[in-house]
Amino acid sequence: MNVVTATLFVPTNGAPYKDKPKFYLTIKSFNEAETGYYLSKLSDKTVLIYKEKQKIRTLTFAEDRYRYETDEWAATFTLPDFTPSDIVFKIPCLVTVSSELAAEMFILMKAAEKLF
Repeated sequence: MNVVTATLFVPTNGAPYKDKPKFYLTIKSFNEAETGYYLSKLSDKTVLIYKEKQKIRTLTFAEDRYRYETDEWAATFTLPDFTPSDIVFKIPCLVTVSSELAAEMFILMKAAEKLF
C-alpha cells in the first residue's frame, strides 16, 4: 500500500519563508551560512551540497546515476524511478536510514539545473 502525504503551503499562515530551501550563489556565501544548498556544475558532473548543523550531504549526478552521501551512509540512485542500490553504511551499528532528503535534493537539483 502506497501512502502519499502532502504539505499545505499557506502564505498567510505560519512562516513559509523559513520552510523554503536557501541556495547560495557563491561557495564563499555557502561556507559562511549555517544551513543551505550550493549547486556546482562541472563538465563531467553536477553536485548539490546541503549543509545543516555542520553536517554535509551531497547528491552527485554523473554517468546517468545519482550518488547520495552523508557521514553515515551512501547510496546510488538510478532513473527513471530513483531506485536505491549500492547502499553503504559507514557506521557499523547503523541499520536504518531515510532517503527522504536524497529525494528532496533530487527534485531541487532538477529545478536548479535550469538556472545554468
